[in-house]
Amino acid sequence: MSEAERRLTTIVAADIAGFSSLVGADEEGTLAAQRSHRTELIDPLIKEYHGRIANTAGDSLLVEFPSAVEAVRCSNAVQEGMAERNRDVPIERRIQYRIGINLGDVVAEGDDLLGDGVNVAARLEGLAKPGGICISRMVRDSVRDRLEIALEDMGEVEVKNIARPVRVFRVLAEGEAATAPRRQAPTPRWFVAAAVMLLIAVAGGGAGWWWAQQRDFESANPAKMVYSLPDKPSIAVLRFDNLSNDSNQKYFADGMAEDVITDLSKISGLFVIARNSSFSIKDTQADVRTIASKFGVKYILEGSVRRDGDQVRINAQLIDATTGGHLWAERYDRHLNDIFEVQDEITRQIVAALQIELTETEHQRVASRYTNNLLAYDAYLLAKSFRSDLTKEKNEQARHLLERAVELDPKFAAAYAELAWVHAMAWISQWTKGIAEEVLQAALALAQKAVTLNDTLPEAHARLAWIYLYLGTYEQAIAEARRAIDLDPNYADGYLLLSHILIYAGQPAEGIRVAEAAMPLDPDSMYHSLMHLADGQWMLGQHKEAIANFERSVALRPEFTVGHVFLAAINGHLGLAVKARVAAERVSFLITSSAAGTLAFWADAG
Repeated sequence: MSEAERRLTTIVAADIAGFSSLVGADEEGTLAAQRSHRTELIDPLIKEYHGRIANTAGDSLLVEFPSAVEAVRCSNAVQEGMAERNRDVPIERRIQYRIGINLGDVVAEGDDLLGDGVNVAARLEGLAKPGGICISRMVRDSVRDRLEIALEDMGEVEVKNIARPVRVFRVLAEGEAATAPRRQAPTPRWFVAAAVMLLIAVAGGGAGWWWAQQRDFESANPAKMVYSLPDKPSIAVLRFDNLSNDSNQKYFADGMAEDVITDLSKISGLFVIARNSSFSIKDTQADVRTIASKFGVKYILEGSVRRDGDQVRINAQLIDATTGGHLWAERYDRHLNDIFEVQDEITRQIVAALQIELTETEHQRVASRYTNNLLAYDAYLLAKSFRSDLTKEKNEQARHLLERAVELDPKFAAAYAELAWVHAMAWISQWTKGIAEEVLQAALALAQKAVTLNDTLPEAHARLAWIYLYLGTYEQAIAEARRAIDLDPNYADGYLLLSHILIYAGQPAEGIRVAEAAMPLDPDSMYHSLMHLADGQWMLGQHKEAIANFERSVALRPEFTVGHVFLAAINGHLGLAVKARVAAERVSFLITSSAAGTLAFWADAG
């Protein structure tokens, strides 16, 4: 073992209630009884349940277990055994242990355990009654479907030297379970999507952090999911929580999560939910079960980022939503220069945890990095963050940032690809009066440069495909879109793009098939897929089906101007004057009030 090793483990903290008073009344007798309890009961039980005694100090014990289930079983056995041994002992002379159990991050130095995981276990022990057990939420989530134990939810408790409240559950003894008033377990609360792994500073200069805000967990039932589980491992990467003191660093946390999605998407053995959908889990939203059921995935990756000057701390946690098991969790305290190594490590750990075999080509794609220039990378991430609030001004700000990024790193292919899209957006939105043709040609040149610099970059080929579509060169557009999907088999936007191009190129049947392939990859962009589906059906003469899907599309996204335009045109063509007028009036209203719906469509498409 290295001098100091960090790991996720189950910690049991135990001490004797009122030990000082017991020793004061009868030191020799108390110490003899304590040795007897340890030798005859406690130590053998720890060994039986595969525990390891890490620290001892007078009346206290700290024990490490490889499993939360074993830790709770052992603790229950200890308390039951102590109750039996105390049966004929006067109350004032009984040795009674209080036990706290936590599943958390620890630092192992030799045989000792230190850190926040230990601190929280000790605080839980202090909350337990003599002869009782208190457990953390993470322990409760790990054992609730594996052990038949009754728990009392004590709620979130403020404890000494822990910055955030700790969710505490008291293990009820057999008699208590029958008679104690039952507190209804709260409905799973809605948490920040990528904020499950919140970090808490503890005393001593904030040297340690505890993941205190785990979710209330109920396993996801594959039979009740909106989409059937794919025949390969499936995952949704949630938005990473920004724990930096500067709220403006949200773009950086988002960028970390999006890059992980990008890396995982390149792996053919994985089914990865698109960023548009997984990032749609907003503040204080759904629990793991709900998220997995909504997207039809088995695994959820959650994380958090704290950036402080040149230092960054990233936490990541991979959860099996069908069992509640934590397959992998890690914390990275690094210099900002090491940020790309952290992203690589997260991807490798996920691939290893899910036992996925990568091809040599996939190894190379996943290992490829955008840039080694942190200033350029930071400008690139900030520019991409402006997509969610697309205006002429934001588009201009993004252009300046991306021009700065490629100035800092002239070989930054992803920045060139994004800069091409910024120019394309200016052309689409008609923000280029008098120079429209020059702007579109500039977009073409930038996209071509991105592909030249990195032919394995899916988004570079996608940008080039869009621009070829605008130029009316359909064969080149189709070829580039297919190349993007070949490089990224989970590229939902790539499928939608290819569908769009095929339909306009006179291949509606194929366009419909491709649009359907995008649906499970990006459930929250269903309105977008339905529009392409309807467009293809209209071209095939399936007018009834086309109208139904256009109506479904605008029902999902009422502010989506383009959908109402199609409905107005189609109903007018079919002689349905009233419906056509209603749709046209809706278009007029949306254009008058805001062009946000149309812009959002094109932003999503990018």
